[in-house]
Amino acid sequence: MNGLSKYLYSIGERHVKFAARGFKPEYWDIFQDAIEYSLTDHIGSLEDFDEKQKADAIAAWRKLALYVITHLKRGFNDLMAKENHHKH
Repeated sequence: MNGLSKYLYSIGERHVKFAARGFKPEYWDIFQDAIEYSLTDHIGSLEDFDEKQKADAIAAWRKLALYVITHLKRGFNDLMAKENHHKH
């Protein structure tokens, strides 16, 4: 997981260059909501899962999505703050 968090952080840092083209920090939350919505919808449609299995799967995917987005945000926010600090 440590290697994954560093990788996700670096992906977040790479998104700083997209800020000049209109990428906004709130897009991370929109992305997370979209992931959760689509996964919840998909898992809810699985016919071979009972309600408890569906709820457990949704909870697990939510935790994973939160983990991913948290590290993307950190990389993005840290580099944005660093670049803004150097501009002033």
